[in-house]
Amino acid sequence: MPPKKIRKSHQSHPETLLVSKDQTILTRKYNQIKKVTGASIIQDFEPLLQPPDGVTVSDWLIINVMEFLDKTDKLYQCCSLFCTTETCPLFNAGPHYNFFWEDESIQDPVQLSAPEYLLQLTKWARRNLANTALFPRKDGLELSADAYDVLRAIYRRTIRIYAHLYVCHFSSIKENGIEPVINTVFGHYSQLALRYQMIDEEDIEMLMPVFNAMHISSTP
Repeated sequence: MPPKKIRKSHQSHPETLLVSKDQTILTRKYNQIKKVTGASIIQDFEPLLQPPDGVTVSDWLIINVMEFLDKTDKLYQCCSLFCTTETCPLFNAGPHYNFFWEDESIQDPVQLSAPEYLLQLTKWARRNLANTALFPRKDGLELSADAYDVLRAIYRRTIRIYAHLYVCHFSSIKENGIEPVINTVFGHYSQLALRYQMIDEEDIEMLMPVFNAMHISSTP
């Protein structure tokens, strides 16, 4: 149920606003992200960002996006007890960031539950990465503009999973001892995606408390 609107009281000072109980609860919930400590298993992500000798940037981005899709799926399984279709019927990162799913099979973007969004993302990403017309099975080939568009879409959509978990579930993440794990995976993933301009600053603006707590860059 959406939070009730702030309403003015006719019996109080004209500048006094009465905030509904639902809105107060939601505000406390979404403010939990400000309690991120920055605890991480890895402190320096820089050595993990450069491709090894003989590996092109294109191949490096493909290797990593496949690896992080798998890591994100496993991380989500750890959170699946408190992030369900019932708790999160509309995938978002708080009241100001609503995420919609769009692909070639649907005419208009739709808002899915959080678990369904991750499922659709995983299926769509793997299907596209398996498309040899976009991603030829030869090392070292330069990717087309269309292939880069698909890669950026996968990176951008994957970061939304972290935005949802941090903003909507950080209290449960902390209570279950998952914070160092999600911080480590997110820190590595975000730094890689920013380094190679796979995501923009607007994709991560709701996650600034995490960047600040971890003392990592939030700019490309």
